[in-house]
Amino acid sequence: MRTRPRDRLSSVLRQETKTAHAAAERVFVRAVKEAAKELGEDAATAGPTLLVALNGSLVAWLGTAVPRLVPGLFATEIALFVAAAGAAHSRSTTSPRLPAPRLDDEAEIVGAAYAVCGSALGGAALATLWRDATAPGWAGFCAVSRTLEERWPAFRDALDRWGEAADDAARAAALEGALRAFDHAGALVSLLSPILHPMLSPEPAAEPAAAMRSVHVPLTTEA
Repeated sequence: MRTRPRDRLSSVLRQETKTAHAAAERVFVRAVKEAAKELGEDAATAGPTLLVALNGSLVAWLGTAVPRLVPGLFATEIALFVAAAGAAHSRSTTSPRLPAPRLDDEAEIVGAAYAVCGSALGGAALATLWRDATAPGWAGFCAVSRTLEERWPAFRDALDRWGEAADDAARAAALEGALRAFDHAGALVSLLSPILHPMLSPEPAAEPAAAMRSVHVPLTTEA
């Protein structure tokens, strides 16, 4: 009997996390509007400050789990992202470490990595919208987001290869990890927004994302 091919893990995670992703996004948008109103600033000031803090906290959380990944293409892609994002956030003072949920196994780490990298990828669009923002860490975050956008096909291919080798239980755990990451993102926004204040000092453009371009990972990517 021929086994029915399973859907690509990237497609499954994208479909099954839509609701959680949208919920976290609503929390972020609401927090930006409230912060902008309270501070008397527009969203182009409050938004980048909050997004840098959020991403910095998510990357710090993911970074503690990365060493537990089995070496391979996916682990390499995640390590490159965490290193580049960590370099960007080292320039910022707005990424406090806050209580984070536990990731129990490699599969959950894989799912969480998908969510964290996906949220950073969304920053590429905001980098254009808020291109004149001067929040500390913003230039570095934008550079990482744009480079991640370029590497996304390789990242997705590595994720799908991991998913092909995983059993159904591991794939379900990966989904749980992704959902946990989106829930954590929403909780972080609620915790971060009251303690952040506007930081308007401009910073020079940086290229911390160069670390992601300096390592070549041979992958067969989709068009």
